[in-house]
Amino acid sequence: MRRGGVLAFCPPGRRDSGDDHQLILGQGDSLAGRLLLVDALGMKFRELKLRKNPECPVCGTHRTITKLIDYDQFCGIRGQEEPVYGGVPVISVEELKKKLDAKSDIFILDVREPHEYQICNLGGYLIPLGDLPKRVSELDSSREIVVHCKMGGRSAKAVSFLKQAGFAKCIT
Repeated sequence: MRRGGVLAFCPPGRRDSGDDHQLILGQGDSLAGRLLLVDALGMKFRELKLRKNPECPVCGTHRTITKLIDYDQFCGIRGQEEPVYGGVPVISVEELKKKLDAKSDIFILDVREPHEYQICNLGGYLIPLGDLPKRVSELDSSREIVVHCKMGGRSAKAVSFLKQAGFAKCIT
């Protein structure tokens, strides 16, 4: 299968740091205003000249963007509030690591599918989310349960289900 797209075959910093060194030393030719296309399969190189757009809000004649944006504000990050998935309490990776290192009595419940568990796991107890309602009796409601999955969605659903089933100490 052949796919189009961009492939950065040089290790990060390799080509661009060479360009930086050329600029600093004042030797060689910069790629400023040019785009170097590399066909690694055919070992061919092609160069395109880029024209400056006078209407560009960053580098044009009438600049409207003159500084970097506030990335946290742009992404909707509002400070250090407690992370919650739809009302479900969340534990941070750092907190979980501290609890594991301290040998706290926590039960890790993995609600991913068996094939995902085989790829990588935390050594937790595997009950796929779809099987949880019929296997909930395998869990001890008196223990603190940390539920996890790949992205957080399934574990949030599992925590909601467990809370409704009377499990007071479960988080994702």
